[in-house]
Amino acid sequence: MEGRKFILVKKLFKENEKECESQNIILATGAIGVEFAYFYNTLGTKVTLIEKLANILPTVDSEISQQLSFKKSGIEVLTSSSVFKVDPSGKDIKVSIKGPKQERIIETDVVLSAVYP
Repeated sequence: MEGRKFILVKKLFKENEKECESQNIILATGAIGVEFAYFYNTLGTKVTLIEKLANILPTVDSEISQQLSFKKSGIEVLTSSSVFKVDPSGKDIKVSIKGPKQERIIETDVVLSAVYP
């Protein structure tokens, strides 16, 4: 059954494995942002999720979103955080993030915005 219009996810991962960047930052952690984080992480990419609100999946019941943990997979989750500067001028993209306790800069290959207008 596999063919032009039916693709196995396992095959999709294998075909795109070599094209993945080594590090991605995903802005917003709604369903789409979380799905992309999982997808890229499965391909071996280091992923950082940044969410402005206190919980990931902000439109889902907070009890459910608090149960999600990405620690075992290595996905870093920064909640109550926002990006205040993006500098794409060098080899890597420098993303300046303000969190509840500190500001920091993360260097990354790709910034994926999953923010809805």
